[in-house]
Order: sequence, then C-alpha cells, then structure tokens
Amino acid sequence: MGDLNAGLVSGVHTTGPGGPQSSAPQVTLTAGQQYVAMDTGVSIEVMASYDEKMVARWVANLSPKLMPFAHLFEEHQIEGALFLRLTDGMLKEMGINLIGPRARLLEELSRLKAQQRRVRRETAIWEADQYDGRSDWDKLKSCNSCFPLQLDHYKLTSAYLVVRRTHQTMCCRIPVGGMCGSVSQTQNSMDLSQIKDIDTSTVESGACCCATGHDEVYVSTEGPDQDDHEVLHVATRQGNEVMATIRNAMEENQMQAMIKI
Repeated sequence: MGDLNAGLVSGVHTTGPGGPQSSAPQVTLTAGQQYVAMDTGVSIEVMASYDEKMVARWVANLSPKLMPFAHLFEEHQIEGALFLRLTDGMLKEMGINLIGPRARLLEELSRLKAQQRRVRRETAIWEADQYDGRSDWDKLKSCNSCFPLQLDHYKLTSAYLVVRRTHQTMCCRIPVGGMCGSVSQTQNSMDLSQIKDIDTSTVESGACCCATGHDEVYVSTEGPDQDDHEVLHVATRQGNEVMATIRNAMEENQMQAMIKI
C-alpha cells in the first residue's frame, strides 16, 4: 500500500507527451488536490486501521461523484474506526447534502457492518471439547487409539453458544466401532440474546483416592420448550470461569444490540 502520507499529492496532475508522469494513477478531487488510486474492496479490519487521510483516499476512489467530498473526512478527522459509526445525520453535518453521495456512502457502511457482524458471529471467544472424565483404565479397556471416544464440542462466539453433540454407540462405557457401532452428530446454536439462565455445579464420582469429577455448566434459553437447555461438561474448577465467560459474552451482545452495530 506504500506510505500512507504519500496518498495526498499537491499540484495538478497532467499526463501525456511533454507532461510530468506519475508513478501511480491519480484521481482529482478539487483544484490542486489529488489522491492516489487504491483498491476500495477493503475488509472491516483494514478499514478500522485507516487514519483520516486513508479514509479520504478510499472515499475518493469509491466513485467520481464522491471525489468532491473526500477532503471532508480529513477536515473532520474521520478515522476508519469512526467511519464505521457514521450515520446519515452525521454525513449531513459534515456538509454532504446531496442524497446520492450520502446513499452511496451508507451503502458501503452497510456492507462493512454486515461483514463486521459476520466476523463477530464466527470468531470464537471460547472453544473446547467436552471434558473426558474417564479413568486411564477405562481408556485402556476401550483401546482408545482403535475406537476413540467422540467428544462433544463447544464454541462460544459474540452471538451464539454452539453445542455439537456426538452420539456414539457405547457398551459398558466403551466406544463400539466397526460394523457394530455408529456415530452421529447434532448441533444446537443458542442465541445469546435468548439465554435466560446459566449456572454451574461440580459432579463427583468414585470414592477416596479413586474419586474423579468434573464441572457441569447449565445453560437454558427462552422458548416454548421448558426443557430447552444444554449441559456443558468441563474440567473440575473450570465451571465458574466458563460461566463468567458466557455471561460476559451475553452482556456484550446486549450492548452491541443497543447501539445497533
């Protein structure tokens, strides 16, 4: 992309025989002010990293009809992160009074925000397999390398708690493989805005020195089914940490909904 400060070039650009040549194409904004051409198909991460000069350069390259307004983004110190929060009223206040240019900018904002929501939905905040609480003896009996136990999988994003259940044929707590066994999976994507309750407890099994255990995190959602809930099996003393992580994601989800990002 080169030097960001090199995006703004002084002087009138001329081309052709006898005229000075530029190493990069230019787009004229106003008399005596130009911006180097650039790719406008940027990602949300790239836009968020732009300073006001790069935002102005990007706007100038979106459309010839937006070129006369690009300098406003420098004058109003609109960096990339702030650009993503602009509204129609803010664009008017900046001096972009024509409906067409505002509509074009709002269209780009809508595209970038949709990309932002998609990234937020897919990026994992916390991810883990179901805790395997079997003893070493149980694992040895099952010939773990031959027919390994297929564990459930949990993934928390800023919008969903995804629980993928694996249903495997078992006999005396031993996975059955080959022709006699079967494995199937189901997935439940729990909308964080619909979760109504979350709690945790510790489950102990065995006795004395042979005792083993794990934590269970109970998550229930709003819905017609009173038993609409999931139980996450995590290692001992991790239940509270996982519960706090889910609660924090729920609060962040509510805040994002309120500011309509």
